Amino acid sequence: MYGTYIGGNRLLIQTKHAGTLIAPADEQSIIPQLMVEGQIDPSLTSFLVNHLTRGQIVVDIGATIGYFSLLMASLVGGKGKCLSYEADPYCYRYLTDNIFINHYQDRVTSHSLAPFSDDAPITLHTHNQWINEHAFKNPSHRYPPHFADTVEANEEIHGVSLDEHLYHLPYIDLIKIDVKGDELQTLMGLTQLVKDKIGTLLFSFNREDLHNDLPHFKEILLLYQNYYGKSLFKIDPLGEPIPVDIQHVIEHSPNCTMIVAS
Repeated sequence: MYGTYIGGNRLLIQTKHAGTLIAPADEQSIIPQLMVEGQIDPSLTSFLVNHLTRGQIVVDIGATIGYFSLLMASLVGGKGKCLSYEADPYCYRYLTDNIFINHYQDRVTSHSLAPFSDDAPITLHTHNQWINEHAFKNPSHRYPPHFADTVEANEEIHGVSLDEHLYHLPYIDLIKIDVKGDELQTLMGLTQLVKDKIGTLLFSFNREDLHNDLPHFKEILLLYQNYYGKSLFKIDPLGEPIPVDIQHVIEHSPNCTMIVAS
């Protein structure tokens, strides 16, 4: 086991690659795997470990309690920078605590904001026992056995367009997005940045989560490929990028981590 109970419904977890995390003990979506394996999403973890280097600028969208933010911060080092976005106030408190206990205030800047298609107030459906599943679309309608009794609140939060919020950065080496079916709205808010200011864009693709957004999601990927000159990949189980065909992914991949790269 990689963690121990420290009281107050909190665990202290020593991860394999991402430093030390304080985590809610009753959380069920990612904490059990962290406790048993010391990591989550091993293929994405391996990709980041193998491809990030010192001094890079990276962005984590959908940071939850900070596993990937801390992982990326450790890889880019003190001369690099990680901008971390987490919209859920409950998770954000853990995120800021974890940045502090790992002494990463020099390289991680956290934002309690939701990267979205534009600057606007939006409603976030939160689930304290399923923190990796909070979303703007209410998951209770899609997964009633899991979520019927765990919807904690509908949080009114502030959405921001990353084209506006990150316009000051000359270049971003990598952006990672995991927002549980709201990827389309997030991607719509960074269409200008993707043209020539982002080296690698990682995002979670889940056909069931995207549902009605799939046609528009496909349009955005074709825009990246045909007009922006980007290449599309998905991450294999070993954490390596393999080229993919958009139509094949849309029709045959239930879920994967996709890469858009220059």
